[in-house]
Amino acid sequence: MSIFILMLMWMLPQQKAPIPSLAADIKKDREIIYDGHIDYNRHINFNHFTKYARMNFSAFKFKRYQEGKHNVMRWERKGKNKLVIYQISTAIPVDTLSGLNEIRLDSLQTSPGENLHVKTTFYFTTYIIKPANGKPLIYQTGKTSGLQFYMVGDETISPVYEAIEVGVKYPELNELLKIASK
Repeated sequence: MSIFILMLMWMLPQQKAPIPSLAADIKKDREIIYDGHIDYNRHINFNHFTKYARMNFSAFKFKRYQEGKHNVMRWERKGKNKLVIYQISTAIPVDTLSGLNEIRLDSLQTSPGENLHVKTTFYFTTYIIKPANGKPLIYQTGKTSGLQFYMVGDETISPVYEAIEVGVKYPELNELLKIASK
């Protein structure tokens, strides 16, 4: 009887570990940036991250867990080419009043605007890539707003957008780095 159960379990399809959503996020962010913002953002270089987005993850060990308000997915490849990739999804609910000031381009003066009640949830995904040799790479994107910043070594690169979301709150980078240090 036990052999039958083992054979049955072997025959059932095994669930494959998910792969990081980095490729889809890079595609989305590239479209947002290059759709009207290219003149300001020639300094954005997605190539630092595309090689990690295109990797074969079959040799990686996968783990999923919750860390406070963060959903964490972790892929680790052991050996001489050790690599750890974290995909940390964060939902930040906001319920606040935000004061808007009008800035006039023809003068240095601002005039008071209206108070706007912001009640929404902002969604971010942060990728922390830790190669065996070298400094970690960090890539943060908003679900609707696109690329927020990326870091290569000690250099932080941020895109320039014509407008930003009102009332937005971002995940704390130090908190995310602490998660990736475990």
